[in-house]
Amino acid sequence: MDTSLQVPDDPAPKRGGGPATQEGISITKYNSTVHGFTDRRTVIARLGERKEEYLALVDAFLHAHRPDTEDEGLIVHELATNRWRIARALRFESAQIEMTLNAIEAEETHALKVADGTVAESRERLDGARGVLELVRASSKEGKLSWEAIPDSLWEETLADLEPHMASLPASELGGMRTPEEVIGLIRRELSLDDTKIHTECLRIAERNVASSQMAVEESIASRDASAREFALRKEAAGLLSDADWQRVHRSTSSLEKEFRQKLEILIKLQQIRRDGDGALVMELPPPEGVGGGAEKAPEVHS
Repeated sequence: MDTSLQVPDDPAPKRGGGPATQEGISITKYNSTVHGFTDRRTVIARLGERKEEYLALVDAFLHAHRPDTEDEGLIVHELATNRWRIARALRFESAQIEMTLNAIEAEETHALKVADGTVAESRERLDGARGVLELVRASSKEGKLSWEAIPDSLWEETLADLEPHMASLPASELGGMRTPEEVIGLIRRELSLDDTKIHTECLRIAERNVASSQMAVEESIASRDASAREFALRKEAAGLLSDADWQRVHRSTSSLEKEFRQKLEILIKLQQIRRDGDGALVMELPPPEGVGGGAEKAPEVHS
């Protein structure tokens, strides 16, 4: 069999590209860890997270712990990732509070706008009632009424107040719109009131309208102030998460803190095993907060 066209086996196949010196290898040996798929999965851009910030955190952890083996490098990377996720869990708390505040403020803006409109309308009615009262007061001169000076609306109210006393008034004449002249004629005929007494009735009703309008203004202002106080209390209370949200944050951060502690203890042990007895060891860790008594005690510092 002719094998002249076969490619002979390369007794020493060429290695892929990459640093050849020990210094270059030491610089790039954690590239896959720092810039790999795990990092792309850890950084969530839609949450406003930036890859540059995450890589800076990893670099800071690498600089602080100075791993010398791949296992140590992986653990340091996991520590940085763990701390990154703890920060994300804490941001959830801030985000929930801000969302609640935004919702309350939007509701407050609408509610106070409606309340301000009610106050303005009630004040406008009060101004109108006061204006009518002044017209009624000025309409009587020397015991005679100036009918044209009294608004039609007040004549209608006067008739509505006096109609129940008009026992002989035929049913066909009750209700319906009437001119001031018709109202005055009915009052004179049915109740035998002269102009002075008719003026007194108009004045009484005008004063009553001013009093009720003033009360409406005060009530609308009090309602608006009460609403503002309620929203202030709601915004103050929004600084505290609901029990459900607080439990979510607590469970997440407690679990991540415990995991961080465990990984850090593993890293310390690996570094202690690697270093000789004369090497400086990392500092002893304080007891972890929120972790049960089963957590191992970190080795003491030796130098």
